[in-house]
Amino acid sequence: MKFENGLTISIIWGYGNYCDHNNKFELTPEKDIPHFKSTTAEMAIFDDNGGWVTFNGDTVKGWLTPEEVANYISKTKDATSVKDLCEGELDLLPS
Repeated sequence: MKFENGLTISIIWGYGNYCDHNNKFELTPEKDIPHFKSTTAEMAIFDDNGGWVTFNGDTVKGWLTPEEVANYISKTKDATSVKDLCEGELDLLPS
């Protein structure tokens, strides 16, 4: 989702992502449909100029709770840049 401030936040969950059920690659419709639900998600934040937020050295942060996702969405919406978003956050750094 891209905000008017130029920052984009990507929230994803499912097979192969850093979230619930990330290692379940055997798909059978009757067995795996419930696995499309998740209590955690993976997130990335970046800008139009190729700047990324890094989370302890990685460009994605995984296993986020719904509350954490909502918090990052709000912070991203209100920030003026990747650098602004990272100020004061111990685990966030601009790339």
